[in-house]
Amino acid sequence: MSRTAQSARNAGVSILVQIIVILLGFATRTVFIAQLGVAMVGVNAVLTSLMALLALADLGINGALMYALYKPLREGDAKATAAIVQYAGRLLRWVAVIIAVVGLAAMPFVHLLVQLDSTVEYLELYYAVLLANTVVGYLMLNRLVLLNADQKIYLTKIYSLVFNVVRSVAQILALMFVGSFLLFLVIQVLFTLLNNLFVYVRAGRIYPYIRARATALDRGERASILRSTRAMMIYRIGGVMLSNSTSLLVSLLVGTVALGYYSNYLLIVGAAVMIVEVAFSALTPSVGNLVASGDRRAARNVFDETVLLALLVHGAIAVSLVTLLDDFVLLWLGPEFILPLPVVIAAVLNFYVVGTVMPLWSFRSATGLFRRTQFVMLVTAALCIALSLAFAPVFGLVAVIAAPTVARLVTGAWYEPWLLIRDYLVGRVLPYFGLQLGAFLLWTVTAAGTFALGELVPDDPLLSLLWKALFIAIVFPLVSWAAFRRRDAFAALLKRMQHLAGRGRRGNA
Repeated sequence: MSRTAQSARNAGVSILVQIIVILLGFATRTVFIAQLGVAMVGVNAVLTSLMALLALADLGINGALMYALYKPLREGDAKATAAIVQYAGRLLRWVAVIIAVVGLAAMPFVHLLVQLDSTVEYLELYYAVLLANTVVGYLMLNRLVLLNADQKIYLTKIYSLVFNVVRSVAQILALMFVGSFLLFLVIQVLFTLLNNLFVYVRAGRIYPYIRARATALDRGERASILRSTRAMMIYRIGGVMLSNSTSLLVSLLVGTVALGYYSNYLLIVGAAVMIVEVAFSALTPSVGNLVASGDRRAARNVFDETVLLALLVHGAIAVSLVTLLDDFVLLWLGPEFILPLPVVIAAVLNFYVVGTVMPLWSFRSATGLFRRTQFVMLVTAALCIALSLAFAPVFGLVAVIAAPTVARLVTGAWYEPWLLIRDYLVGRVLPYFGLQLGAFLLWTVTAAGTFALGELVPDDPLLSLLWKALFIAIVFPLVSWAAFRRRDAFAALLKRMQHLAGRGRRGNA
């Protein structure tokens, strides 16, 4: 199967699975708010962000393992593959121990991050259960990464879907009939363990050679993985701080209840992030194989295509989110859950900026660029925290939400693509930045036109949502075609889609 077909299959299955998971997430959140209240939504967001910060202890092993596996998988070297997987397994078990120790040491301070008028009973117990879930998540993880590196992401997604569906149903029933946040969390731990165990066994059957005791990696190979791990560790620290400090800062600087309201919007924006993230993550193994072939011109062409695809996909979603979010939340939860428009714009801008540089993720891992840009995300995270602390007392919630976008724009959003194109691909970098700016202006005008159209609709949120959604569905493709039809990347994308559509028809014949 070609790299394009492999990527399309991985992306297609990943998107389908994620859509189902997102729908289950909305159902779970609706019942959660009804049974436990918006304040507990904020508490859950604080604890979840803390667990993500504790997961920094994986030191970037997952990314380093993917990077190390590309070559032996491409060459069919079973012995080297088994040796890397088993070595990573030992490292990840130590990671689980480190997370458990650090997490338990931090437990007495958790209450400082929850800013509510009353004390949350059993907060430390909730934290301990989520800590167990995080620790369990690293057990047997090495074989899952092997499946992903071998372009079998679609398998891991299908497996996770089954467990996610059963878990979500069990959690909803627990909330409806018991109303227990503790039971809600215990169910999460149980299904994390079952999912990991199932993937571990299945991978052992797909790759039987990894079950036998492998020859130990030599000193040079271990040193190479550890060097990649160190570089990814620093990058990961910055990335996780940037992604998860926002929720903690909102809780600390604005309040945990405000975080609960924002978390409802974040659930919707996060759903969009997850859909496109899994699709672009599915490209990483194919990009790794392409880069390993040494064809820099082909790599640049693929990069240009994925950049344009990212702009089109994230542009469409961003325009839809910024114009439809309030109507959706009004219909879903009611008028008391609506946030001011500047907060919505800030949240959507953050989604868009992250999304438009998403193609860099695949090339960062595949080329080893992460070794040279390892401090960029750390600087970005520090700047984000500084901006939040400086402006939140004046501007409130919107300042904390906007800080990550500003921090990214002045650091990695321009530096990483410039370095990638200059040193790992071919061609000029200026057209890349011109495309980014032009697309942003185009989407801004499209969103403004959608807002203007919405003003013509009577004060009916359902009618407003449908009317604006129809406008976007018609106008966005036309605007995109008019703006980008002359670009080589646009023609290449159309050709790839036609090729995949042809394969699909032949497969169904």
